[in-house]
This record gives sequence, C-alpha cells and structure tokens, in this order.
Amino acid sequence: MTLKARERGLFDMQWRGSQLVVRRRGAPYRRSYFWAAGMTAIVLVLLVGYLAAARVNHWVWLLTGLVMLVLLALAERGLSLRSAIRDDEYCLDKGSDAFLHNGEVVAPFGKIDHILVRQVVDGTKPREEYALVVSLKDTRRLTIAETLGVEGEKEDIERAARSIAEFVGVSVERETRQASEWWLDR
Repeated sequence: MTLKARERGLFDMQWRGSQLVVRRRGAPYRRSYFWAAGMTAIVLVLLVGYLAAARVNHWVWLLTGLVMLVLLALAERGLSLRSAIRDDEYCLDKGSDAFLHNGEVVAPFGKIDHILVRQVVDGTKPREEYALVVSLKDTRRLTIAETLGVEGEKEDIERAARSIAEFVGVSVERETRQASEWWLDR
C-alpha cells in the first residue's frame, strides 16, 4: 500500500510488509532556500557598496553595520534551510527491529516510546512552524521533519505522525517549544 502526500507535501509513505518507509521531501523547502540565497547575494552587493561609500562619509558606517546584521540573519536562515532541501528516508522495520535513517540504524524499533508533534513558538506568539519527532525510551529524540516556515504543512506533519504511531503502536503527543530550544529535539 502506498500513500502519497499531495504534490507539494512533505512526505511520501510506503508500507512494504513489516516496514514503513517515510521519505521526507526537500522540494517544499527549495523555494525558501533560493529566496534566502538570492536575498543574501543582494545584501552582500549592497554591503560592498556601503563599504566603498564609507570612505567618503563616515555616517555610512552605521548603515554598513545594519546591512551586516541583515546579512548575518539571512545567512543563518539559509544554513538552516540548506540541510532541509535534500530528501531524507526513514525506515521503521519491525522485522529486523530497526529504525533507520538513510540506511543507517539509529535506534532499535522497540525503543520508540511515542511520536511527538511540536509547535514552535517565539516568546508568547505562536509561529506556523511544527516539528515531527520520534521520541525514544532512552530520552533521545530524533527529528524527522520541521516545517521551517513552509506554510500549510501542519496537516502533513500530523498525518505522518498518526501513520507512524499507528504502525509502531504508540501514541502521538503534542507539545510546544520555544524557537530557541531547537536542541530539545536533537
């Protein structure tokens, strides 16, 4: 049986006997990544212009500093999206008692405790960012996907969480975390 997410969805899922293969697609993140890369290039050119102009007028150094901060923010966003644009494959194999990521065993299948759907908040204001996390009995957490600002992907995260939880025979839990607490799901 094969379940395919909608054309622009985050996941393709396939059941193969005693295996559930979850493929996280990188395509939904590519547009955001190329936008961030393009904006970084534009801001870099602007920064070079401001550096040249700063020799003539010392007040331009203030603008140069502001442009440098924008450049750093765009570069950080691009780096976070860079790892998301490649496809990842997760295989839950009951037969060999293994949870695999891109063909490498990361945990025994029997150690999966629950599936976690995280909403990422920034201070007190909610963001439209979610994470799908496999929580193990030894307190490790393995992130399968984060929406990273891709709109409308909450449904894909929740659908994948329900399918994985049903296959493994565990519950789906929902929690929130601060955007700065990214390390909680690693």
